Amino acid sequence: FSITSGKVGETDYLWGAPMTKEPTYDTSTGYTACINPAIGATKDVIAITELHMLSKIQVELSTTASTSGDNVTLDGNTKVYITNFANEGTVLMGTGLVTPTTSLTDLLQIECKTTGTVFAYAVVPQALDNVGLKIVTGDGNEYYINGLSSIKDSKNNTISRWIPGHSYTYKFTLKKSGIADVTCTIVDYVDVTTGNTDVTL
Repeated sequence: FSITSGKVGETDYLWGAPMTKEPTYDTSTGYTACINPAIGATKDVIAITELHMLSKIQVELSTTASTSGDNVTLDGNTKVYITNFANEGTVLMGTGLVTPTTSLTDLLQIECKTTGTVFAYAVVPQALDNVGLKIVTGDGNEYYINGLSSIKDSKNNTISRWIPGHSYTYKFTLKKSGIADVTCTIVDYVDVTTGNTDVTL
């Protein structure tokens, strides 16, 4: 089935299967290694684990103290854009593998989530080789982060791609002289296992 990036809270795609162990995503085979290989006619309970197929991206902006003279204006006019990313994709029903299908999209704006300094978007999972960010502050300063794949998480691991069902929070401190204190935190979505539901074959 097809998936498209969109606003967090409004855009969400779920895929599910009976799992034999904790679901782990493989970028080549999806969830194949975790899926129960065969289910025949049965009266037993079949537990289906549903997983989110999009990744959540959150960008949190801050600046230095106003007394530093290096601070920028972060207000309701501040904008954040994702650059060079595939906006659409497909999910294979049998494995849950996500494949981007669109050409690269330039300057797709992330919608503001809560305040003038926190932005969020639900995106199609993909490699981050060319994906970047453009930040425009309320006072007209522009910042470009080319290649998000160079940013590391709190454990010093490079984040080379977005994985389905994961939430990525990027934090940037903006100064007139540039960007400082770049960090990223990764959190899994909550897996949902359904209860007992009768199915007629």
